[in-house]
Amino acid sequence: SFWKRSLKTNLLLIFITRVGLPALASSLVFVTLDHIDLISPDYIETTTTRIGKSTMRSIDATISGPIMEMDAGDVLLAFGAEYRKESISDNPDDQYLRGEVFGTEATQANGSRDNKSIYAELAIPLHDTFELQFALRHERYSDFGNTTDPKVSFLWNPMEDLSFRGSYGTAFRAPSLHQLGLGKTDESPTLVDKARCALVGLGCEPFEFTAEFEGNPDLQPEESKSYNLGVIFNITEDLDFSVDYYNYKIENIIDSDTQFVLSNFGTDPSVVERIPTGVAGDPGEVVRIFDTFQNIGNLDTSGIDLDVNYQLETGAGDFNFSYALNYIISYEDKRNDGNGGYRIDTVEGDFEQPEFRWRAGADWKTDDFVSNLSLNYIGEFKQDESVRIQKDGTVLRDVDSMITVDARVSYYGVENTVLTLGATNLLDEEPPFIYNEFMGFSTNVHSGQGRYWYVNASYKF
Repeated sequence: SFWKRSLKTNLLLIFITRVGLPALASSLVFVTLDHIDLISPDYIETTTTRIGKSTMRSIDATISGPIMEMDAGDVLLAFGAEYRKESISDNPDDQYLRGEVFGTEATQANGSRDNKSIYAELAIPLHDTFELQFALRHERYSDFGNTTDPKVSFLWNPMEDLSFRGSYGTAFRAPSLHQLGLGKTDESPTLVDKARCALVGLGCEPFEFTAEFEGNPDLQPEESKSYNLGVIFNITEDLDFSVDYYNYKIENIIDSDTQFVLSNFGTDPSVVERIPTGVAGDPGEVVRIFDTFQNIGNLDTSGIDLDVNYQLETGAGDFNFSYALNYIISYEDKRNDGNGGYRIDTVEGDFEQPEFRWRAGADWKTDDFVSNLSLNYIGEFKQDESVRIQKDGTVLRDVDSMITVDARVSYYGVENTVLTLGATNLLDEEPPFIYNEFMGFSTNVHSGQGRYWYVNASYKF
């Protein structure tokens, strides 16, 4: 009981007013009540268990060395084999699984697989300035069959300070055991009930729904093709740069899209459970959405990587300045449209897809000290589609760019010892605000960690 009564008696005067027609009357009543004290509420304790284990055992062997001699040098061959076995188990008790422990999220996942692979790599110096490399890897999964992926690359040095490089290859990624064997768990995505909104004008605002999520044993592996071309130029002994163009095409991407499920299957009771209203045309309020991992679509992306370095020696110490830039030329995330085709879900500059990222750094080295200062830049991008365009047609401004500063200084004056003092996000920069996430910022792009100081000491012997 939240309340208890004492033996003390108090006199309470209560004025009771009765309103009626044709007269208004008041009464004065004398009442005695026990004295009331507020005490602490009762509480419930419980013990939960969660037994989890993840193991990976592997053995591999590699043989490498020259196999023949050519005019430009030795032909090198590497050959190897690997066996790997993985297993995962994560088993919370029934209190977690039934959702009886509020504020605690737990998943159940179980699975295992083994993988056998053989691989080879061959380097052929066709000329003093030109080398070709060939690589091949064959893998056999106990749950996904076989895959063979080649790669070919070249390196050409027409001048001592100028090099060109390029490569082409394919790749394969099997679904993780977590994606395959995840047990049912509740999630809380922020979504818009577009189906109900279109029918009766309700559910048009973002709302935190309950989604029952689980693994999908029918997933297919991701496959990709990629190529890149680049140039490396040493302009002087102290200044060099490299520029690389990359292009990736990934098929059968494994992901989830609960908003798509709600929007396109929102009136299917086997996918979305609702509370019937009895109102004609109203599908009712959402109780839960049943969702899972899917081979959700394909991704095509290309971009430029730039890397510049400059060294400067002075009487006050040696300086090294660096700049690394990634610019996304194109980004097309193509998702299944539910009708056997594809729709463009995300392009460059859309939500969580900034077109520019760069890092600029300056290192200073003197007798016993090495220090570093770096700037980290993440470009702006659009707000999420679910909130970007408001009901009145207002378009929310883009998510701002963000710059953070990191700093570090190390002391080498003690033999075999390095002492380091550093800070990440030195200026305590806050991540830019977004409207559709509970945290108020994009956890996939920005860090919510403020200024973080650290001290490190290492000793070698």
